[in-house]
Parts: sequence; C-alpha cells; structure tokens
Amino acid sequence: MANIKVPKTIGAAIDALWKLREQRKELDSQSTKLKSSEKILEDGILAKFTKQDLDGSRGKLAQLTVSPLTVPVAEDWSKIYAHIKKTGAFELLHKRLSSEAMKERWDANKKVPGVGRFNIIRLSLTVVKSRR
Repeated sequence: MANIKVPKTIGAAIDALWKLREQRKELDSQSTKLKSSEKILEDGILAKFTKQDLDGSRGKLAQLTVSPLTVPVAEDWSKIYAHIKKTGAFELLHKRLSSEAMKERWDANKKVPGVGRFNIIRLSLTVVKSRR
C-alpha cells in the first residue's frame, strides 16, 4: 500500500483525493479494455480448441486447460422458495439482506425480527464546476 500523507488543509486533501480517484478511474478504464481483449482471445482460443477437439495446450510462457463447470440457474423461483421453506435448506441462498428492501420497510415503520441497523459513513466526491 502506498505511503500517502493527508494534506494539512481540508481543501487540499479533497483535491488530492479527487486527483487520486481520477488516476484510479483511468487505470480501471485501461483494465476494462484489457479484460475485453482477454475475452476476445479466450473466445478465439476456445473456438480453436473446439474445432481441433482439444481440452488444453501450451505456449512458451503458459498453458491453458479447459475445465467444464456446472453452475445452478434458477428456472422457477417460486418452486425453489417452496423447497427451501419445506426442507429448511437456506444454504442454497446467499446470506445477505437487501438494503433496498429493508429501507422500504424502515421508511414504512415496519420491523423485521432479527434485523438490526448499522450506520456507515460515505463520502460523496464530485467535481466543482468552474465559475465564470
């Protein structure tokens, strides 16, 4: 992690944060472009593997192996929920509350047993429009 010093004035610290965030966004953009290029290469290699009936190969720097993976796809949520209610198999779901759904209930003064509140402080950083 970089050794960053917080500037003495709040304004200078905010401006430093803005510059750093802009640098990160540029790197994120470059990363997104590289990921897109990776995907094109992966798709091309997979097409070649399929055509040549291969499940792996190697170059001078690396090797690549195709590994099939089966993942679940929800086709009927009502049936899935009914199964979970009947069997108690809650491990089939991710254990995370929906912030949006809870906010709606809190706004309507509804309580959900077992749910607490935890406040998070967030900073909103926006560009200052130049005054002319």
